[in-house]
Amino acid sequence: MPLSPLTRLASMHSCACSLSSRTHSRFLTNVQILPHFSTKIGIFTKKIDSNACRLSDVYTTIMILVRKKGSDAFPMQLKRLQSFVNIVDRRSFTEAAGALGLTPSALSKQIKALEDELGLPLFHRTGGVEPTAAGRLVYERGKAMLAEWDALAAECRSRAGVPSGKLRIGASTVPASYLLPAIAKRLIERYPHVELSVVEDGSDAVLSRLEQRHIDVAFVGVLRPSPVLQFVPVVPDTLVVVAAADAVIEPPAGDSAGASPEWTALPFVLREEGSGTRQALDRALAGIGLSATDLMTAAVSSSTESAMALAEAGVGATVVSRWALSLPRALRTVAELPTDRSFYAAFEATRASDPMIRLFLDNAAEIYR
Repeated sequence: MPLSPLTRLASMHSCACSLSSRTHSRFLTNVQILPHFSTKIGIFTKKIDSNACRLSDVYTTIMILVRKKGSDAFPMQLKRLQSFVNIVDRRSFTEAAGALGLTPSALSKQIKALEDELGLPLFHRTGGVEPTAAGRLVYERGKAMLAEWDALAAECRSRAGVPSGKLRIGASTVPASYLLPAIAKRLIERYPHVELSVVEDGSDAVLSRLEQRHIDVAFVGVLRPSPVLQFVPVVPDTLVVVAAADAVIEPPAGDSAGASPEWTALPFVLREEGSGTRQALDRALAGIGLSATDLMTAAVSSSTESAMALAEAGVGATVVSRWALSLPRALRTVAELPTDRSFYAAFEATRASDPMIRLFLDNAAEIYR
């Protein structure tokens, strides 16, 4: 259960640790969307510019502002922003209320209070859940503010020796289904204050989410050149050709790494173009003098699980990561393809020393080294 903003303030005050001025500055840039803070930013700036800035100073300054406005000012603003962001993300008041543990009427009151505070309507009142121009601005800036607040709290606890905060992971099909569960289990067991958020998508889509800062770590099977991302190999992989246990399919005679006419005579269930598995298959086929167009394509699948299910049903052979065979299936391995492939953890290069990123990398390395 995420801590309330007021609880976070109290816990941050107690640890009284030094924070980076960069973290503070990003937070304050976003905090200026709250009008009653605008005249007080100078107090923060003076403290932030000091190398000796400590969290207790920040806490004291925040609480001065809270008392000047009333005890409801800053912590409640965060709650209202969180509620507003949830509504926009889910495009539903009802779903957002359920996710936040609020009644719809309580949620509506929070949004009305936020609109009164900002002096502008945030949603069009013509049906549906559509933010106004001001609402879109508050959504973008508010979402960034909430993320920076979480980062500030997490940095404090990390310096106090207690890893905590939210780690947003995006994973492609194979890592999400067969590799990430073990890592997630270890993280939750070791660090009960760490909250994981996991989204599954194709490798390219996951990396796009990372570039847009919607996730913190991408766990994918492709290596994509990028001036802003860093890729760390985490798990080595091999591609295997599998077919139904009762299928009458024999591996090519002789060296399976050579271009053999037997391969082109087999019906195949292929992964869709752009997936990490398909890209690895294309490279493996090129290494033996073939391409996907040389194969007899019986079907194309958007996931490893559906590809294996089709293979089990006898539609054709399919090519999957060896990690996908970790669970019992009515499949047999026909051949192993020469593969130079790994699954990578990708993250913003500027966050290489981020405590949450290091937690993920270190625990993944312990499991799959």
